[in-house]
Amino acid sequence: MVSLFSILQSYLNCIFYLFPPPMHIVLLQVREVRSQLKDIMVQQRMNLISCGSDWDIIRKCICAAYFHQAAKLKVPALWVFLS
Repeated sequence: MVSLFSILQSYLNCIFYLFPPPMHIVLLQVREVRSQLKDIMVQQRMNLISCGSDWDIIRKCICAAYFHQAAKLKVPALWVFLS
């Protein structure tokens, strides 16, 4: 019988030995961000669905987030890009 501890140990071995050292930290951060987004969606009563292979939706979201962080609205219809 496989115990929960052995499954967890196998998972951790996979992360620490198959990926280079900075990569496992990135994977842990990605998992944390995903769990935060999932909690927000549950709190807002949104359906959690997969985009499948349509990555254009993800690209649009990332570009919108970068634009929002990199520009500021000065007057209506005039964006000032921050340096």
